[in-house]
Amino acid sequence: MEEEVGYIERPDIPWYKDPEFYKWKARRDEKNILDTACRKAYEEGYKQGVSLKIASKLKELGVSIDIIMRCTDLTAEEIEAIL
Repeated sequence: MEEEVGYIERPDIPWYKDPEFYKWKARRDEKNILDTACRKAYEEGYKQGVSLKIASKLKELGVSIDIIMRCTDLTAEEIEAIL
């Protein structure tokens, strides 16, 4: 669920003097940082999962560990742990 971070402008105070503006900006920046981190973690996890599936198939076919390491960027330990 997306949290809406909004700023209500106060006409009696210019935005650059309004402490509420900077609180809002900090909350918005924090939300953007967290959203970006979550998206990158998801993408990295997806790539790792795909690499494990590929490594598993290659290992079943009898491909050497060195070739699997070059194809998937997995370590020898990670490949050995499969199957």
